[in-house]
Amino acid sequence: MVKTAFEEDIMSIDELEVFTLKVISVGVGDDELPALGELVAKLEIDNVFQASEPFSDLAYNCICDGLDDIFSEGDVFTNGDDYYAACKQLGAMIEDKFASWQIAPSRAMIDEIVDAFDVRDRMKNYFDDSNSHYTTRPAEPRLLETLSIDDLFSRDR
Repeated sequence: MVKTAFEEDIMSIDELEVFTLKVISVGVGDDELPALGELVAKLEIDNVFQASEPFSDLAYNCICDGLDDIFSEGDVFTNGDDYYAACKQLGAMIEDKFASWQIAPSRAMIDEIVDAFDVRDRMKNYFDDSNSHYTTRPAEPRLLETLSIDDLFSRDR
């Protein structure tokens, strides 16, 4: 609604800036971040820089608060139990999520989120849990132990 008001010249750029900064300071859920990102992108150059950092912080906090809801372990561990591949996959997923909100995250921000996700511990639990559904057959006794074999060198013959 605000975007439409701005596009139809009902709302000025200054009013859009005040509204956007107020919404950022109050906070929104992750489902409203894409729309808020569009508003931030509409601000003029000076105003974008003023809104970008608090908006990035808001998005960062939303991701940290909703790690389990936003990133599925099944998606993160698509390459099996390769720790470095999982970290790379999660980093790409984080970048994609930020891009959907019109934000270019810093490398430090991505690294902090990857650290907060605790890939190594989650990987261990994920693969331990997924392997617990399978049962293994008991090992078969060795064939030589079960068959009675004639001793060719026995003197009892």
